Amino acid sequence: MECAAPNAFTVGADPDRASLIVTRALLELPGRRELTAVVAHELSHIGNRDSALNMGLAELLGVIRAPLSAVLPLWPFIWALVLVISMVELSQN
Repeated sequence: MECAAPNAFTVGADPDRASLIVTRALLELPGRRELTAVVAHELSHIGNRDSALNMGLAELLGVIRAPLSAVLPLWPFIWALVLVISMVELSQN
């Protein structure tokens, strides 16, 4: 991957369909030992199915966020309505 920052990451739902992405900046760093360590670390994410866990968490967050993004813009109006109802109830007492 063309990128100025040295980085590596994995994607994929399971080890059979996973991919490891390494930026060119990481490949150009001096020291094969560091590159080997980074690649081994990323391969451990694939082996431990961390990528699948991250995908599942992202899906869950999307399911939670969708209804919230519909309601949150209305929050000032909801809050104002609650205040008005509270003031009406207090004035009746």
